This record gives sequence, C-alpha cells and structure tokens, in this order.
Amino acid sequence: AMYRAGFRWLLSGFESGAPRILKNINKKASLIDNTRTMEIAGRNNFKVKALMSVGHPGESEESYQNAKQMLVDLRLEHVGVFKYSLEEDTPSFRLAEKIGQVPEEVIERRAAERSSLMHAEQLRLTLMTIGDAVIVTDATACVTSMNRAAESLTGWNSERAAGRDVDEV
Repeated sequence: AMYRAGFRWLLSGFESGAPRILKNINKKASLIDNTRTMEIAGRNNFKVKALMSVGHPGESEESYQNAKQMLVDLRLEHVGVFKYSLEEDTPSFRLAEKIGQVPEEVIERRAAERSSLMHAEQLRLTLMTIGDAVIVTDATACVTSMNRAAESLTGWNSERAAGRDVDEV
C-alpha cells in the first residue's frame, strides 16, 4: 500500500550495532529487528536510509567496531551519521554522569570514519553492479577486484585475478 501511494524510502534509526549501547539508550529495536527491516524493505522495493550515531555514553572501541561491521554486513547504501548529543533526564544522560562521555575528538574521528566507510561501500556496490566492465587495481597495477562484466569480458574471476598484474588479466 505504501509503495502504491508513492513512498520509496524508509528512514530507520539504527543508532548502533552494539546491543549494550541500544540497551543504554533504551532503544526498543535490536540488531535482529534492523536486519528484518532491511529484508522487508528489500522485498517491497524500498530504499533504506539508516540513521546512525556515534559517541554514546559507554561506547567502547569494541562497540564502535560492532556498529561498523553491522553497516558492512547489512550492505547499507545510505547512512546518515550523527554525533550523539545528550538530553537531560534520559537514561543516557544519567549514564554519562556516572561513567563519562566519549571524548569529542574520538566522536569526531568515528563519525568521519563511519562516513568514509559508507562512501567506500557505496562506490563498491556501484562498481559491482554497473553494466560496464570495471577492473580495480592498486598503485602497482595489480588487480584488487573486478565486477561481473569484467569477469565475463576477460574470462577471469575476481578471486583468481586478485593480486595479478592487470596486463596479465
């Protein structure tokens, strides 16, 4: 019904890929719920923009890495990354008073890194799905990846071509 009415996008507040952080901020959705959201959206031809935030009280390097991995695992093409801001009289505010807030320079680095990761994933998905043959090489002209069209054109699969000089492929 929503698609017939003209809706094409679903914005969803994923916030984090770390269950502990989701619990700390009293988020009712889990990683399983977010995965299910992606599956349902895909079946119904919706694009999903996941809203993520960094700098939650109690966010560790491990929980941050879990969130990054979730972005990769779910193959999210569209992500909005925001710095978490404390609101008075919330569970997170009280938690930050107890254990402290993530330092601002760490929040800035993580926000930039997560944005960069998403841009790289968008580029990878674009290159892998366009109809033109694309071979990606490193600075020494060794193949790092190639899309299906390039595999078909060259007769090489991406795994076999990886690390070989582009002239050989």
